[in-house]
Amino acid sequence: MWIEAQLRQWERISEGVVDLARSPARPGSGVIRVQVYSKRDCHLCDEVKGTLLRVRREIPFHLDEVDIEAAPELWETYKERIPLIFVNGRLAFKFRVDEAALRRRLARERLVGRMRDRLGRFLPGSGPG
Repeated sequence: MWIEAQLRQWERISEGVVDLARSPARPGSGVIRVQVYSKRDCHLCDEVKGTLLRVRREIPFHLDEVDIEAAPELWETYKERIPLIFVNGRLAFKFRVDEAALRRRLARERLVGRMRDRLGRFLPGSGPG
């Protein structure tokens, strides 16, 4: 599953992950997860984080920052591509975040999550094993 793969990746680079704002959210808890790949002294990164925090006041989601300077592999992969914003593990925005587009994306993710919760018992692999 993609969540397990993402969690393994987070564990490998855990020294580079900083929680931007404390949240009780956990993977699989139904809370939307947003990650921003960024680095120090990046004005675009600061703008994106400001937008994310502003929207988060009205629409709850778990927000993590991945510091690409924390691991050489992250730096090599993302040094010219930040900020990158992932919503529930999928790339959602590059370089800038339009606040209205973010709100629409979060609303869609919330709706999809509710549908999964309601239909989960009917999906393959979700029943008693």
